[in-house]
Amino acid sequence: MIKKIYLTRHGETDYNKRGVVQGSGIDADLNDTGRTQAQAFYQAFKDHPFDKLYVSGLKRTHQSMEQFMNGGLTYEVLPDLNEISWGVHEGVPIDEAGQAYYLDMI
Repeated sequence: MIKKIYLTRHGETDYNKRGVVQGSGIDADLNDTGRTQAQAFYQAFKDHPFDKLYVSGLKRTHQSMEQFMNGGLTYEVLPDLNEISWGVHEGVPIDEAGQAYYLDMI
């Protein structure tokens, strides 16, 4: 039997909207747009026969999949799915973080 794996990204956070690096050290909530995105995803896939849901340990992923989780779909939290840590670049605008990361590398 062929199994399919569906990958989805969490809904929008205020950090995403402002173009700020989050990483695993900033456990941001979904904003209104992100909650709307999560609801739209749920409506589109609520009748799909998923076997199991895997989520990272970050709030934004739980909030994005909350309706599936609360609806009885078996799920597992896998910390290895957490976004990587961007260290000192977390909380910094992406343009600045990118420049700093590049300068750190040379």
